[in-house]
Amino acid sequence: MYQVCDKDTNSNKVDTVFEINNKNGNNLNTNLEINPAVKGPIWKPILAFICFVGGVELIGFCIGISFRTGEGSWYEKLTPPVIKPPNTIFAPVWAVVYLLFGLAGFFLWNHKRIFAKEHLVHWIFWFIQAILNFIWTPIFFNAENILAASIEIIFLWIMILGTIILFWKVKWYYGAIMIPYISWVSFATALSWSFWALNR
Repeated sequence: MYQVCDKDTNSNKVDTVFEINNKNGNNLNTNLEINPAVKGPIWKPILAFICFVGGVELIGFCIGISFRTGEGSWYEKLTPPVIKPPNTIFAPVWAVVYLLFGLAGFFLWNHKRIFAKEHLVHWIFWFIQAILNFIWTPIFFNAENILAASIEIIFLWIMILGTIILFWKVKWYYGAIMIPYISWVSFATALSWSFWALNR
């Protein structure tokens, strides 16, 4: 036997209690929370996915083609640290990085399928880390200011860490998907400071 209790039509959640009698006569209560806010037209999550992932990748691509690292460029004249990987590594790695933090943003949005007020701090951290990510390249390559870029990337790392922690509290994999991202930025931070130490 089961019965349904307590339906609040004025809230975003429907609390349902099932009372089940087992063979031993004991009652088992199961609470289910159904959030109707995640339901809606299929085009909304598709559009959000395109905006988050495609938008981040597009911005990253535009930034990536805005500077030169080839022969005769300012970058090639710098003394490279021993930890510097080949130039061909950077583009695909950053493409993966943009994919991961774009997906993290999409996951959080898709959790409620809105920019929920309860996630305001999460979004502030996510957008700030995105902005800091995008402006690091112009500071380093276009402005040719290695020290400023090295300082800026520390703030980027802090904001990524905060974003991971906040997203993890919503769903662990919302934050976990950004772990390769912060790992790469950790390496990029060491690389940036190494460039500064050798070329100041």
